[in-house]
Amino acid sequence: MYKMWVYMEGVRLTPIRRAPSKHRKIEDIDQKDIRISLIGAVVSKKDFEFVLDDGTGQINVICEEDTEFKEGNLVRVVGRLFTDIVQAEIVRKIDDMDMELYNKTYRLIKEYF
Repeated sequence: MYKMWVYMEGVRLTPIRRAPSKHRKIEDIDQKDIRISLIGAVVSKKDFEFVLDDGTGQINVICEEDTEFKEGNLVRVVGRLFTDIVQAEIVRKIDDMDMELYNKTYRLIKEYF
């Protein structure tokens, strides 16, 4: 989906698109990644930021608005990576996820692809 079109002197140019998010574990984050998707537990939460732990490490996440989840909740975060901070674009609470199955699947995909 295109976010917006760039116009110059009445001529429509190429659309500007967001970079796709790459699904990562915290230990696998590469500084070349622009947008990432992470799943983990909220370790601590304060105002518009929280610490996410996925079992391989922890990372700080900054939100533009306050979120409705609490410490201990599982969440999926999609956002832009800035060194060791993620600026969240989407934060969604995950209630019924089997983390053991997710971790096995992630390892298999990483191994074979």
